[in-house]
Amino acid sequence: MILPELTTKHAWELRRQPEIDEDDLWLTPGPVVWQAERFRGPPPMFYPVYRSGDLYATSPLPLIVHKGALELDADVARQVGGAVRYLATNATIDRRVRRVGCPQLSTLELSDPREYVAEFAAATRADVAGVEARRPGFTNLVLCGGKDSLNLLLLPWKNPVIAVSARPNFPLVQQFVKDNRLGMDVVELVDRDASLLDSEIAVNACRIGLDHVRWVAELRELAARFERRAIFWVGAMADVLTTPKWRTYNHSLALARLRASPACAAWPTPTPARACSPGPATTAAACGRAATCRCSRRSPTRWCCRPTMALPCGPCSRTSTCAAP
Repeated sequence: MILPELTTKHAWELRRQPEIDEDDLWLTPGPVVWQAERFRGPPPMFYPVYRSGDLYATSPLPLIVHKGALELDADVARQVGGAVRYLATNATIDRRVRRVGCPQLSTLELSDPREYVAEFAAATRADVAGVEARRPGFTNLVLCGGKDSLNLLLLPWKNPVIAVSARPNFPLVQQFVKDNRLGMDVVELVDRDASLLDSEIAVNACRIGLDHVRWVAELRELAARFERRAIFWVGAMADVLTTPKWRTYNHSLALARLRASPACAAWPTPTPARACSPGPATTAAACGRAATCRCSRRSPTRWCCRPTMALPCGPCSRTSTCAAP
């Protein structure tokens, strides 16, 4: 059985506006399909955004539903016919629907573990703070396993937080919450409704292994419990960013492949800031979202701006920020 609200075109609200950005898509309570003439700002580089013509969504499914039928991408079908845990491509099971954006290209390098951890933690905190500021009072439902994604529970949340997990990791999450005196509830997910398998297959749209998409009924109940004033968080990339092989991610071959990617080529390359100068904390549009400058441990007499594209370096100053070109 496939839930009718997943496959009925009118179940997805269609919103029209001249332009949209990543925040419109991911910080608007769903289910929503956006129709826009253009995508504003930098290309999506982390949260999934899918496009078909002038329609955008956070999942391929509503775009396929709006088209009325599936147009199978034979190449993708061959890939997912095997034991694929994650579909690492911008293509989807429908040849008209594509994921847009790509990882941010940068020539910045981090090789010091302490600096890497500090940058990783700062970026995660900033992301959470930005989302919570846009949705005050919403409950954070953090889906986590027994390893890397547990770090999400340690963040300085402002809104209420509930940890959500399933066996065999559920008792590990309970113990982690207890050991760190986090004082939050831990909800167990149980895959108890086999009749929803078809719905789970539809939601997944052949993107990841179905062992990660087994709790449609429970997640719907959780959303309803909070009258849809809830945000689901998933530590899907933590096991990538915290692997011992993290130093290999800016390898020159990987960068070359990214630059050649059609998804990256479809977006204009932002012009980097021409100069950075010491001064009070400010934000310059050319430097991206609230980019700040900090000293590099490897080169204490030089500094540059993070997170952003490659920027010129200047004298080290702990209060330095990016100046508009």
